[in-house]
Formats: sequence, C-alpha cells, structure tokens
Amino acid sequence: MALNTIGQKPVGTSAVRFTATTGQSLQGSYGIKFGYAGSNSVFYGYTSAVTTGTGFPLVAGYAEVSPAECDDPSTIYLISDTAAQQVGYVVVGKAITIS
Repeated sequence: MALNTIGQKPVGTSAVRFTATTGQSLQGSYGIKFGYAGSNSVFYGYTSAVTTGTGFPLVAGYAEVSPAECDDPSTIYLISDTAAQQVGYVVVGKAITIS
C-alpha cells in the first residue's frame, strides 16, 4: 500500500526550500507532484540560487520530480515572480515530513 504526503507550500519572490527536513530520501517513492492553479509563474530548481530565469517552470501548473532527478527533497527550491503564491504537492508512494 502506497503512502502519500499531501499539502501546500507558500511561495514568493525569494527562493524557498520545499522542505527544511534534510536527509529524507525519495528512494522507494514515485516522486513529488507539484500543482499550481494560479495565473502567475512559479519555478523550481535544485539550489537556493534558483531564479525565475534559471528555474524549471511549473508548466500548465504541474511538474513532477522523480527520485532519479532528486533524491533529497531538501534540495528543491521554489520561487515565483509574484508574492504569496500557494503550490500544492503530493509525494506519491512514501510518507515524508514537509515543513
């Protein structure tokens, strides 16, 4: 039986770490699915230096990060071109703590 962790993360114009919990592996999971329903741009990257120009866009409000791309969710950062955005997420197949 797969476990899922579901929630929302506030995102603004400064890079915010997806999780402050380090060392929680995504191995054994199917990955993280991000969802965003707003009309502003939101991006993700694997460093705190991510910008709206260097990050990967949540294309059509959706992105998926697999364990092959990123094993440690504490290395995922989100940023938007507009303050006070809410990005939903689900970690599929394994429960982890998101802060």
